Amino acid sequence: MPTILVDSKSPGIKITPLKTFAGDKQFEVVFDGVKVPAANLVGPLDQGGKLLEKILEKAAICKCAEMVGGAQRVLDMAAEYAKEREQFGRPIGSFQAVQHHCSNMLMGIEGSRYVTYKVAWMLNENVPCAKLVSVAKAWVSGAETGGLSRADTFRGIWRLAHEAAGITVPELALDDAGSPVPRLSENWYCCAEPTCEQLVSF
Repeated sequence: MPTILVDSKSPGIKITPLKTFAGDKQFEVVFDGVKVPAANLVGPLDQGGKLLEKILEKAAICKCAEMVGGAQRVLDMAAEYAKEREQFGRPIGSFQAVQHHCSNMLMGIEGSRYVTYKVAWMLNENVPCAKLVSVAKAWVSGAETGGLSRADTFRGIWRLAHEAAGITVPELALDDAGSPVPRLSENWYCCAEPTCEQLVSF
């Protein structure tokens, strides 16, 4: 499979901005009879797939770092709230159950940070790590939760943050792609992902 650079202003290309929940920039790109000069070929003709794999590996770890940053921000917000809100005459952060939630969040974040940093270092040093990239993606994003605790994934972090703040968290359903999503009702407050302002990238 070849990899080719295409000028976005080339005749026959239609680019349509998409509205996303997170507010990030995504576009629908349609190619209709687009002509590209041979000079735009990147690398050998039959090596485009391998080149793309390397790019996707780095992109995946960048996304993992973004999620670690977002999870850290969620923990910081939950811990600060636990210090400010009072119940039964004292801050809720003094209750052991709330402390457990915050501790579990911290353990989940540190595990995610470790695997993300390790794989980022391996990519930087050109050490083969395709398998570990997949491990990092699964661990940090929560794509594979079968044997993990509630705090070991990104979704587990926001769930525990809600519990630390005393907010009811709904059970998770599955979307069309098989990923867990929250069931919402008018009686539930739930933020499935942090807003763009809450994300702190490394």
